[in-house]
Amino acid sequence: DRQTMVLCALRDKVLSPQVVTDLPQIVAAFAGSVLTDLSPAQLGQLACLAPRLESKNLIFAGMPDEFLQGERNAEGSFVLTYDEAKVRALVEEFAAGRWPLEPDKPSCP
Repeated sequence: DRQTMVLCALRDKVLSPQVVTDLPQIVAAFAGSVLTDLSPAQLGQLACLAPRLESKNLIFAGMPDEFLQGERNAEGSFVLTYDEAKVRALVEEFAAGRWPLEPDKPSCP
């Protein structure tokens, strides 16, 4: 939920006219933090489409909590584990276009 809030706020900020000239610096700030197989040209094309996206058409989804288990290991670190069969089934649903389902409310208000 917090990641969705950050992404929605980032979207709103990036789409504001005052930020257009700062876009290269914003992209550079995320350079080492985001893993993608999109080329810089494809990222630029997506950025050009952003103003045309309506909030109602954005769907953010995350791994359901019941798929994950958290526990502390012997060293005291918190370790998040998952049910591999459930995650694989969910990825298949995603690839088939059956997940995530339409939300009851928009991801970005």
